[in-house]
Amino acid sequence: MIDTLTELDAARASVPAGARLRAMRLAGEALGERLRAAPPARRVEVLVLDRAPVRAEVALDGSLRAPVRWMELERRMLFLELASGARVVVDPVEPGAWARTPWGTWLADAHPRRSERALAHGRSVGAALASIGVEADTIDVAILTHLRGQDLRALVGTAHGDGMEGPRESVLPRARWIVSATELASAAVPDDLERAHLVRDVRARVAEARFEPLERDVVIDGSVAVVRAPGLTAGTLGVVVRDARGVFAWSAQAVAPDCWSPYHARLPGLRERVRELDLEAIPRGDAWSRGEALVSMALERAAADHRHDVPALHRVVPSSALCGHAFARPWGDEGA
Repeated sequence: MIDTLTELDAARASVPAGARLRAMRLAGEALGERLRAAPPARRVEVLVLDRAPVRAEVALDGSLRAPVRWMELERRMLFLELASGARVVVDPVEPGAWARTPWGTWLADAHPRRSERALAHGRSVGAALASIGVEADTIDVAILTHLRGQDLRALVGTAHGDGMEGPRESVLPRARWIVSATELASAAVPDDLERAHLVRDVRARVAEARFEPLERDVVIDGSVAVVRAPGLTAGTLGVVVRDARGVFAWSAQAVAPDCWSPYHARLPGLRERVRELDLEAIPRGDAWSRGEALVSMALERAAADHRHDVPALHRVVPSSALCGHAFARPWGDEGA
């Protein structure tokens, strides 16, 4: 079911950085062609789980030209039912877990109403799956593309109690939990750029035997590629999927489809920003590495097809998407 994917290895090793970006773009095109030859996923659903506040200049790396200081991010989970019948979810989150990070604690003190408004929106992974007629214990694989704002104890479960409660079960009891080995190592000893975004003691008591740490790119049933895509964090993963419409990418690197096609953006300021800096994409302003994020976004854009409803845009779906404002989604979701 899960096989090693080696097509990106040579491109990833290219130096210097400019040569690597070009090589990854070409490798992304080849990856897209490989996936187009695979059987498509039978079912694809994007499920909203919660919301988190975000400063506008952080969300869009200072590009937005509008009198808006704060917006919200809709954190979403991807559900896939593959041709083999295997069921996969990407980026399940415990609703409101971001509030248990140091940044969330600061927000609750500095902007309590904003924090409370965001926390009023949320539903569990089980409730979201039930809304589409899927039982949580039928999920075979769960992929976490990064660990920011993730409560692993609530999701994966715990190996033992803490004196106040017993061991917790996983919210997806049958699932194999895939997460980057780099991301797990970084979460154990977070650097200064990551610590504010991680739930405190994020790995403490977690049932780590349920993890399958990912050190190489892999492909699931031939139609879902899980690739190392550093940028937002050092260990971020990207997911590229073959569905009935072609190939799309699921990504944590940015917060709106415009960010992968900024020369056609409707969000005010993005076109001017990329012309000013001669960029191909707009990553999140709180990325661990903007340079790595740009390389990963080039890979995702190259692998993905163009949208059928808006051909100027690539089929890239942000795992956390802008919401809560009139111009948060000027293009709408695909097919809308």
